[in-house]
Amino acid sequence: MSFLANFSAKLKERAEAIYGHLPISPFAYPLSDLNYGDIGSDYAYKLAQYLHIPPETIAEKLLDGLKSHCGNFLQHKGYINFKHSPSDGGLYICEDPPPISKTIVICLNLDSALTRLQRMRIASLFSLHLFLANSFADNVSAYCGKMPIAPLPKGHFFDPNIYYEIISTSDNRQSTIDKELIESLAKSCKADIIFIWSSKAIWDSSKYKSIASSTPILVRFPKEEWIKSASPVCYLPDLASLNPTQLLHMMYYLSTPINLVDLDLGMAYAGSRDNLPWYLAVTLERVKSFQCKLASVYTDKLEPDEDLRDLLVRLKYIKAQMSLAIDRGHIIQFLSRIRESLDAFNSFFNTPDLRARLANKAADGKELRAIKTAIDSFSILKPLFALDDRELREHNINRLNYRST
Repeated sequence: MSFLANFSAKLKERAEAIYGHLPISPFAYPLSDLNYGDIGSDYAYKLAQYLHIPPETIAEKLLDGLKSHCGNFLQHKGYINFKHSPSDGGLYICEDPPPISKTIVICLNLDSALTRLQRMRIASLFSLHLFLANSFADNVSAYCGKMPIAPLPKGHFFDPNIYYEIISTSDNRQSTIDKELIESLAKSCKADIIFIWSSKAIWDSSKYKSIASSTPILVRFPKEEWIKSASPVCYLPDLASLNPTQLLHMMYYLSTPINLVDLDLGMAYAGSRDNLPWYLAVTLERVKSFQCKLASVYTDKLEPDEDLRDLLVRLKYIKAQMSLAIDRGHIIQFLSRIRESLDAFNSFFNTPDLRARLANKAADGKELRAIKTAIDSFSILKPLFALDDRELREHNINRLNYRST
């Protein structure tokens, strides 16, 4: 059983010991801000609606009976969180979340009230969500406005032709959905969840309340500052001139947590921390350069200090964060997690003292085990940030012939 599943099981067991049988099960997830803990759950809030008891009261009662030898349970404003102890050996093991078996529909809703760059950013989030979901979920379909996206082949991640088509469609302002389409999708697809990527400036939630009562609809709005521009004029690339690798980098850069006013599209292909595919590639090369030292694992000082503990937490839950990106539409949070993990690794390991100790095979066991964990975690991400030979080979042929049906 994974640690997240075990955490949820303990919450459910404790809650039913207090309140009797409950039809509501907890959901545990990795936290973005490690100041509040490493993982958490809003279970007390779900129970508060069912039991009509304040969530803080429920959380306090649940915490009274929760104990762990590998960390501490915490409460923050009714949320129940957990923080791993530095001595927890499980920190070195990447968490493997359960498979996503839902039927997912992902929709894009944009119109001319948004600028071209705003539409491109939201369309990039939609595209990234689609590619992630198609790679790891069982049943996925997508609509760019009223236009269905052609089914993506399994076995690879990014399709430059489909991304180009999505951006082109949003650029031509043809990506507006309506209530009838969502009603039809809710009935015909038998979707477990319908995601709609849009903007608060153009979305009218009142139209969809009747549908949401029968089919869960999650509307994903970027924060206002993420798409708010100080100037309506901005250099935009000719996407038709970009090769597949450049398109992949552009998708990630437009989806980055950086606010629109601070974007520099020239950085999309640069050797920069803001270019996630490049940053992951060079970090993975660095971490693999340490791999030859892994045979000399020492057993002294296995307990990591706080900085290394935080790095291990981020690495441990990268796949769980990816699952949240697919299952909840937390795309920007997923990219932030990757950036934070890369920053934490490079900050900790890119020091003259540590490099010298690695060269002399005098590193602590905790550091060597952390390197192995980083290799495992970053290797999981690599297929999401690099094109395979088939994609590079087929792109130029398909671009002229591709049509969504």
